[in-house]
Amino acid sequence: SPLLFGMHPNAEIGFRTNSTEKLFFDILAMGGGSDGAGSGEGSQRNAVRETMTYIQERLPEEFEMVSLSLKAKPLLEGPAGPYIVVALQECSRMNAL
Repeated sequence: SPLLFGMHPNAEIGFRTNSTEKLFFDILAMGGGSDGAGSGEGSQRNAVRETMTYIQERLPEEFEMVSLSLKAKPLLEGPAGPYIVVALQECSRMNAL
């Protein structure tokens, strides 16, 4: 984690994004690119499919942005307004991931 190395907390976002991209690239690379019926290829594709299914099952539900925005609207005028904006932006970003 970048925080352990004295880096800015925002560096962790980049670190985790890069780690996730590498993970999915490696999973896709395991799946192979040909449609041939090699002896180990079927089991390899099943392993990739199982891994992707496992990851997708563990993903949290998407944030309901409409209801969050309605709940946050009265809070935007207060002293916590900038934090509310950031929280909404992060929820939106998490939905995109």
